[in-house]
Amino acid sequence: MTPPQKANRRLRQRGFVLVVMTASAIALVAAMGLAIDMGHIFIVKNETQTYVDAASIAAALQMDGTSAGITRANTAATSLSDAWNFSSTRLTSPTVEFGATTSGTWYTTANVTSVLAPTMNYVRVTKTVAPNVYFVPVVMASPVYTQNVQSQAIAGQVSLPAAASIAQGLGPFTGVAACNGSVSSCEASGPNFGLTVGEEYDIQWPQYNSHRQGCGNGHGNGNGGTAANCFVSPPCAGDVAIDNLPGNNADPMVEVVQNWGASINGYWGSNSTSVINQYILDTKQLQALAIGTDITPDLSSGNKQGTAKILDDRVNQDVVNYDPSSATTSALKLSTYLANTSHNGRRLMPVPMVYPNNTGSQVVGYGTFLLETTESSSGGLSTFYKDGTGNQPYCAIFAGPWVMGGTNGGTSNSGGGARVRLVQ
Repeated sequence: MTPPQKANRRLRQRGFVLVVMTASAIALVAAMGLAIDMGHIFIVKNETQTYVDAASIAAALQMDGTSAGITRANTAATSLSDAWNFSSTRLTSPTVEFGATTSGTWYTTANVTSVLAPTMNYVRVTKTVAPNVYFVPVVMASPVYTQNVQSQAIAGQVSLPAAASIAQGLGPFTGVAACNGSVSSCEASGPNFGLTVGEEYDIQWPQYNSHRQGCGNGHGNGNGGTAANCFVSPPCAGDVAIDNLPGNNADPMVEVVQNWGASINGYWGSNSTSVINQYILDTKQLQALAIGTDITPDLSSGNKQGTAKILDDRVNQDVVNYDPSSATTSALKLSTYLANTSHNGRRLMPVPMVYPNNTGSQVVGYGTFLLETTESSSGGLSTFYKDGTGNQPYCAIFAGPWVMGGTNGGTSNSGGGARVRLVQ
């Protein structure tokens, strides 16, 4: 027979174990609930972060230093969609803001004026969602059944380092910078290289003949002659306009006349048609380039007959291989092309920008040019370059600094070339 004291002690022990087990079960359930809710929030955070990362990169690729580029960037970000909450809900319409720096003032699309647009290098995309929480409210004095989760990303057009080696992607032509002075001062003279976005420039110059009547080394020098008279056909309109500026010493036409010659017209690469085809259509290069590289050893007269047809082939690889009849100026041709969301960027050709001088022809950056077309509507095939003669230049419209991977021009203060990447 068990003594009464021992029986009471066992009953008390059993009661204590029951209380401990009950408390432990409640604590365990609470911990599990907290873990489930926090795990859900963690998953939602990852889902929304992936979304804003992609949206900010998509937006940054559209910026080109214009108000229209800002509008396209906003559209690219806000039209992107993705799924969250275990793929049960769509993510749309994030908040999109633009800034000149990552730590300065941020502007919504409506507040980016035409004056501010050229300074906008970065885009910030923010999205806030409110997933349900199911277990945490049980232990809260004032239960809250949703939890705000905010994700944010900043992407920008970040200038390429001066020493960056570009091994592929540049076309076998050159743009000539409007510089005066040293190579280093030319490299630092500004991201548009003295050119005007929307103007037409030579990427390959017309046939040169120093013996033509009135040929001089520019601006009245050389027996009263001018640089323009040294070419068998007129150079492109933008270079002619710079040459006509009174007292201008930063003149690409003069640089070409003084430092190149009949055997150099801006083309660099092979004279083989099959190799030129790879350079233009497959964006292969003769060699890697970096800012400061003297490209003189690779400059040649090219192969006008073979090159012209291949340039037209590249134009016709673009869905928008035409300029509407309403685009009566080169600036309108560029703006309407960029505004057409069907364009795929094949008409845009990045080329090294060079500064011909008495020490060589050094690369000072990278520019993007819109190739010309004969077409005014879809459905036809352009023959713009093929229709020209061997004496004529290859003209193209300057679209801004090169942005690697982009299908537009770059922002006007992004340096001699840029790449889009997440910075935050």
